[in-house]
Amino acid sequence: MQSKKTLKREYMVKKVTENWTMALRQMRVGDIAEFPIPAISSVRTTLSRLRLEMYKEGADWETVGKPDRNTGTFKVKRIA
Repeated sequence: MQSKKTLKREYMVKKVTENWTMALRQMRVGDIAEFPIPAISSVRTTLSRLRLEMYKEGADWETVGKPDRNTGTFKVKRIA
């Protein structure tokens, strides 16, 4: 049996197709969410607003890599 110190949380990529704000708010540090490319400007605007609203928590996100034109998605990771 592993001790709590050696256990690592495994991260999955969650596909989000609606309710961007709720999905972004519910993310924990290290979580990655995948959004459709047509939502990129809406998601970025939402991130900007959430950074201001959640300033006491120090919440922050970043995009991971470039948008994938083959799958039509882009990824966002909660970093703080």
